[in-house]
Amino acid sequence: MTKPRQIEVFNSFKRNAKKHFEHLISAEWAEVITCLVNRVALPEKYKDHQLTGNLKAFRDCHIKNDLVLLYKISEDDERLELHYLDTHSEIFKNAGAK
Repeated sequence: MTKPRQIEVFNSFKRNAKKHFEHLISAEWAEVITCLVNRVALPEKYKDHQLTGNLKAFRDCHIKNDLVLLYKISEDDERLELHYLDTHSEIFKNAGAK
């Protein structure tokens, strides 16, 4: 059995998570995190994909309609890094500015 990934939560994620707390107790959120931690591909409905350009180090998945998670998997595949959770427009306004 494969060892689950450790979760690393960044301050940028924590700030936005407060704003979207009700989504963090949803079945969708639980499914996404469970899949990512356990190295299971996300169901297609979450539209998981690698980003390009300045954000090419990140992956993006849609938790609900316009609620997007930006995350990374560490190079050694041992950590799930949670970076941003917000609306599509807010994420790319804030994350893209880095």
